[in-house]
Amino acid sequence: LAPKTKLLAVGVNPIIGLLAGKVEVVGIPQGNPDWIVLRPVDASVLKGSRLHTLAKAALKTGESVTVIGFPDTAHEQRVTQTITAISPNNEFVVFTEPLEPGYSGGVVLNAKNQAVGVAVSTGTKQSIALLLSPDKITSLEWKPFEQVRHRRVEP
Repeated sequence: LAPKTKLLAVGVNPIIGLLAGKVEVVGIPQGNPDWIVLRPVDASVLKGSRLHTLAKAALKTGESVTVIGFPDTAHEQRVTQTITAISPNNEFVVFTEPLEPGYSGGVVLNAKNQAVGVAVSTGTKQSIALLLSPDKITSLEWKPFEQVRHRRVEP
């Protein structure tokens, strides 16, 4: 993504060794240093990834979603979850059941097979996903990787 390009899709397949390669730019959300978007120098590392359109409509409590991950396997696994809670700032959702480790970083899809978020926390008590939206993506501040790679964020 170039600094003024809109994100149209979210990839599904894991990219083994991506961070061992070179990252070109980093998209940093305003006011939330908890997540970033990376763009590799060599886009061919994304070859073979399936892309899903980014949803424009927000999720609702009680809605079913599909989470894609790779728990203890190299093969894609899918699990259906129901949204039990949405954070007041519309940043995160909580699922009805905990996800197995290996779903972290996996795309969350709505009923239309559109990307709505990324699983960020799996555990024995609950699992949550970071919600994505076109507004969140278009408001990213893009910086060259070399400018931010040693940056430390204080709590």
